[in-house]
Amino acid sequence: MKQINLKEFLELPISKQIEYTLLLDAQKPKELIKVKIEQLSYNDVKQCFKELKKTNSNIEFIFTNALKISKDDYLNLPIQNYFVIKKYIEKYFISLYENEIKLLQSIDADAGLWELAGGNELNEFSDVLPLSQLAKIYGGYPFDLGEKNYIEIIYLLRMNNKQAKVENEYQILKSKQK
Repeated sequence: MKQINLKEFLELPISKQIEYTLLLDAQKPKELIKVKIEQLSYNDVKQCFKELKKTNSNIEFIFTNALKISKDDYLNLPIQNYFVIKKYIEKYFISLYENEIKLLQSIDADAGLWELAGGNELNEFSDVLPLSQLAKIYGGYPFDLGEKNYIEIIYLLRMNNKQAKVENEYQILKSKQK
């Protein structure tokens, strides 16, 4: 197998691309280039989540967005590194998504009532709804908050989630004292 970069790989005939893919797809994921999560905005991460969910995701977008590299840097990646990093990025964002769900998940006794009231209709706004909740608490326009750092937004969402649980428990305990 010849040492080539991604641009050269993309210019190969499909049969050659398949050969490379079959050989290189078996490699284990490695962090050859670090995902700079501290530099990614909430919107950046959500766009990567959406893109990875698609069957024909735009890998170039994910690389350039998540790794903060230029298109030229992307195309000049050695093909072996490309496959290793691609797997790493997919694994990284899947793990990040699962962790986000766990961190923000709230087990609420009123969840059934929420669903009966039509809470599921809000699912189409799932990316913006947390920002809307933060905007209500801290002020501001929800879409502006999307440009804030992902880690900060998740931290605030988690903190407010925990605070709401504690306040709910407090109200339950307080009502039992009466």
